[in-house]
Amino acid sequence: MVERGNEAGLVLVTGASGYIGSHIVANLLSKGREVRATVRDASDPERVNHLKSMEISEGGNLEIVEMDLLDGDSVNRAVSGCRSVIHTAAVVVLKSKRPQEKIVDPSVIGTKNVLDAIDASGTVLGRRSGRMVRL
Repeated sequence: MVERGNEAGLVLVTGASGYIGSHIVANLLSKGREVRATVRDASDPERVNHLKSMEISEGGNLEIVEMDLLDGDSVNRAVSGCRSVIHTAAVVVLKSKRPQEKIVDPSVIGTKNVLDAIDASGTVLGRRSGRMVRL
């Protein structure tokens, strides 16, 4: 059985202002899904205007929230109440004199924070049932 619209629950998309994240948000909204989209800075028009202009099909909804991957409380607030999480947020640094500190650590710690928030939420489906999809 495929869940449709609000019956499927709130979907969190991390990194929603990015190329991949924004396309996922657009796809979900076109299907009438409720989406919580995370961005680093909700007051930055470059990060949110393209999200706010997306077409939302009947039953859908878009909530834009700030989230800092390195702040566990921030991640917990974003995940709270969601049924699904699509994690696309990442540090985008092409070159660094300290790649471990500036690129690798934030990606690993950020992903761990998302997984910990999923476990703590009690609302996200799949992680404990073995149905979690990892790409």
